[in-house]
Amino acid sequence: MHHASFAMNLYYQANGRHLADCNFINSGLVSLIDPSYGNCSFHSGGGLADEEPSETWCVAKPGTSDELLQLNINFACNLVDCNATHSGGVCYYPATLINHASYAMNLYYQITGRKKSNCNFRETSLIVSSDPS
Repeated sequence: MHHASFAMNLYYQANGRHLADCNFINSGLVSLIDPSYGNCSFHSGGGLADEEPSETWCVAKPGTSDELLQLNINFACNLVDCNATHSGGVCYYPATLINHASYAMNLYYQITGRKKSNCNFRETSLIVSSDPS
């Protein structure tokens, strides 16, 4: 996954950082925070090519451990209503920890004013400009 992300990012950067250049058959997300991982860092020339997105969402970073995802759910759901992800709820499916964590983290992020600092979650999250619903 890290190799694919790196290759997709290179393509996105080389083509002018337009949102359309990060679709990859709906498998790409534009991160508004530094996607560097370990010793592999990427230095871009700035923000998005056109304009900053008017809508953003906070989602769980792929590869986050189940333990950290559960901690994120516990934190967010103590402050926001996560009933939609409970059995029978409208957002129960897909019934995976990463999807439930993304729902809880995003709801917290939206309710607290979509501030970058409200989508940190121990650096296990991403701010994206494509609706993850």
